[in-house]
Amino acid sequence: MKPTEVLMEEHRVIERVLIALEKAASRLSRGEDVYLRFFSGTTALIYGFADSYHYKKEEQVLFAALIENGFPRKTGPVALMIAEHEEGRRLGQRLRQVTERFQSGDIKVRDQVVLSALG
Repeated sequence: MKPTEVLMEEHRVIERVLIALEKAASRLSRGEDVYLRFFSGTTALIYGFADSYHYKKEEQVLFAALIENGFPRKTGPVALMIAEHEEGRRLGQRLRQVTERFQSGDIKVRDQVVLSALG
């Protein structure tokens, strides 16, 4: 399998997790029972797999190769992908924060959990 195919497969894994997160958030918004640890588990997966593993490979290998081959870092596709990673990190951090509050009993942040999960 080519390195780019591996990265594409990893994108599919991340997409499946985000689809499940969206479904859980929708259920929570409707007042249905949701296993709250799902949200903290999802944020752990986002940090452990997406950020620490997948993004790292893209940023240190793929993006570096693109830049080395003439793609500008501050504009175009590389800049867009870097911005997407930064946004993903920001959204993941926010979801983790509100999920921790919600799980500790602060039910006032339920809507913030939903909004953060749907980010």
